[in-house]
Amino acid sequence: MLQSWLPDSMSQIMKGILLDYHFSYNNEMPFHPFLFAVYPVLYLVAHNIRTLRLADIWLPLGVVVIFTGLLFSGINLFIKNRSKASLIASLLLVVFLNYGFVFDYLRSTSINNFIQGKQAPGYIAALLITGFSSYLILKSKSGLTTLVTVSNRLSLVLVLIPIMQIAGFYYFHPQTVQQDFSLDYKNESSESQVVNRDIYYFIFDRYGREDVLKEAYDFDNSEFITYLTEKGFVIPARSWANYTQTQLSLASSLNMQYLDPIVEKQEEQSTDVRPLISLIEDNEVIRFLKKRGYTYIHAGSWWAITAYNRHADRNINLSSLSELSEVFFSRTIFHPLFVKFNIPVFNNRLTKWKRPLFKFEELSKIPGMGEPTFTFAHFLMTHEPYVFDAEGKFLSQEEIDSREASENYRAQLIFANKKIRELIDLLISASGENRPIIIIQGDEGPYPESYRTDAENFDWTKAGEDDIRHKMAIMNALYLPGIDDSEISDFITPVNTFRLVLNKYFGQELPLLPNVSFLSNVNRPFKFLDMPRDPAK
Repeated sequence: MLQSWLPDSMSQIMKGILLDYHFSYNNEMPFHPFLFAVYPVLYLVAHNIRTLRLADIWLPLGVVVIFTGLLFSGINLFIKNRSKASLIASLLLVVFLNYGFVFDYLRSTSINNFIQGKQAPGYIAALLITGFSSYLILKSKSGLTTLVTVSNRLSLVLVLIPIMQIAGFYYFHPQTVQQDFSLDYKNESSESQVVNRDIYYFIFDRYGREDVLKEAYDFDNSEFITYLTEKGFVIPARSWANYTQTQLSLASSLNMQYLDPIVEKQEEQSTDVRPLISLIEDNEVIRFLKKRGYTYIHAGSWWAITAYNRHADRNINLSSLSELSEVFFSRTIFHPLFVKFNIPVFNNRLTKWKRPLFKFEELSKIPGMGEPTFTFAHFLMTHEPYVFDAEGKFLSQEEIDSREASENYRAQLIFANKKIRELIDLLISASGENRPIIIIQGDEGPYPESYRTDAENFDWTKAGEDDIRHKMAIMNALYLPGIDDSEISDFITPVNTFRLVLNKYFGQELPLLPNVSFLSNVNRPFKFLDMPRDPAK
């Protein structure tokens, strides 16, 4: 089994650990509880190594090591048998820390017809397994030293697997030097409109275009579109995203270029998105504006890639766990209790509800800073997980599960529109005559129904025309004071957004790029398929 996916040399090492040692160490230190405890964390790191920050690993690792030490010591203090205490501790840790993985899997099988997504059957099963197994361990007449040795070896093999995967990734995918996406700028002329306007770039993830929302979600967004138009926004009627994935879209729009140079270095088969992460964090728009005296404010999401920006003068985000920690703790047996009793920090759904509200409140204070600002804000309100109803109230997982996905999307979209209106009214009114530049944009549209029903096997290169349009047609609203509507193409895509802004407000002469869209699958983000567009769509 090991040989089927590990190199031969490493397979031999594994077999040596498991088989070649003689089980004769009567006083062997039982370290297996600690290794069983850290394994779920290392597993998550290994399977998400391309997008997470390695610094995020220390909190969950520290928590499980301390918890394991307290659990092991407490049991040993009570039963006064180190071997038995270690085995009971490992048993409890395996069940406690992997409960969510097993429960989520069972929910996807026919067993869910019995448990119906409820936690009580899972808790009962966990109690029976741990209780009966602990009883057998306590009643055993043997010292169980052989079982301790086997557990030590097994846990060591278990943690070596993700460690080798992590080490292998960094060995075979060394971080490359960031691609130079710098552009040739000219000094601003005295005639250019350099008036140090505040600039707001609001990304509402998966916010679809008006016609797509009507077709796919039976949602009439005309009232909101009319509001934006009356406020002075231009709504390009045929705007598409440039790419199907957020990291691709943001790396492109914030650097005002297509990603062809990345593909040339990464190759089509690569899944390493770290160059995109670097381009998002240290992007051309930020560099241009900071050189001209702008303060950069970054309003992050729960997604690791945009949660925080080290180049920002100020980061706006709710103090909370990292995405890695949230996922880890959500898989433990304790998480349903955190949710039920609304325990702060560990209830990641509640945190995802609080974060956008906090960001809207903080963003409303920016006009009073008295200095030119560039604000990038990434909102995941038109995106799973669904936590808002149409009035902004928090919804439990049970309430969400009782509704169709389309209903949840509509409700969250309605509330997002409400908060956007409130923020726009404030930003414009608080700015006086020096009106701000405001860009409200979807990085991509919502996934079509055909994708949601079989996401794992969906292939964009074989998708139908309507599915592609539903994914690529995006909300794009531009508030550009002093610029005539006729200067903004109905077909403008995000890659040209800041080329237009820099040309009109900072006296630049950046050529507008062809408005092109590319499809790629999640497992092959750099294998692009150019999508010719019907001008009517």
